[in-house]
Amino acid sequence: MADPQTENQEQDAPAEAPSEEAPQEDLYAMSEQQDQGAYQDDTLLRLRDLEDQQRILKDRIVLVGETLIEERSRNVTDIQHMKKNLLEVKEENDRMRSVLQRITELLPSLSRKEELSIVQRQLDIVRN
Repeated sequence: MADPQTENQEQDAPAEAPSEEAPQEDLYAMSEQQDQGAYQDDTLLRLRDLEDQQRILKDRIVLVGETLIEERSRNVTDIQHMKKNLLEVKEENDRMRSVLQRITELLPSLSRKEELSIVQRQLDIVRN
C-alpha cells in the first residue's frame, strides 16, 4: 500500500487540476454568455432604433400628407376665386366694349351738332 501522505498529495493534486480547469471553463462559459447577452442587447438596441426611425418616418409621412391635403384644398379655393374674378372681369370688359361702341356711334352725330352750333353762331353774327 501507499503511504497515506502520498495518497493525500495525489488526491490533492488531481483535485487542484480540475479546479483550475473548471474556473477557466466557467470563465469561458461566462464570457460566451456575456458576449451573447451583449449581442442580444446590441440587437435589441438596433431593433429599437429601427422602430423609432420607422415611427418618425411614419409621422413625417402623415404630416406631409396632411400638409399636401391642406395645400390642395387652398389651391382649389384659390382657383375657384380666380375663376369668379375672371368671369367678373370678362363681364366688365363686355360692358366697356358695349359702352365704347355706343360712344363711337354717337361721336359722328356729336361732331355735326358742334358744326351746327358753329354755323348758328356765324349766322347770328352776320344778322347782327
